[in-house]
Amino acid sequence: MKLWNMVGKYEGDAFVTTHLTHAGAVKSGISECLHFLGLEDGDSRFLTENQVDITVDLAEIQKMEPDALVELFTWLIEETWDNHVGFSVDIVPAHLEA
Repeated sequence: MKLWNMVGKYEGDAFVTTHLTHAGAVKSGISECLHFLGLEDGDSRFLTENQVDITVDLAEIQKMEPDALVELFTWLIEETWDNHVGFSVDIVPAHLEA
């Protein structure tokens, strides 16, 4: 069985969530990035590097197609690369065997 882990690090502490779908793990990663960037549910801002209008409406994010989720997640990860507290997130596949 394939599982998807959203693996993160913040100020030296590691955290992980496990999901049955890739989309679920990506949504979790998006949520962590939005929280780190200080973007609240429904807030509307432009990403500084890419000048991309993003949505932070969690209800709308839940309805997004997988490709759009990955695209948003990729942009958010790029926004968090250069930070002084060591925040990072990634999606890592795993296999569970009985």
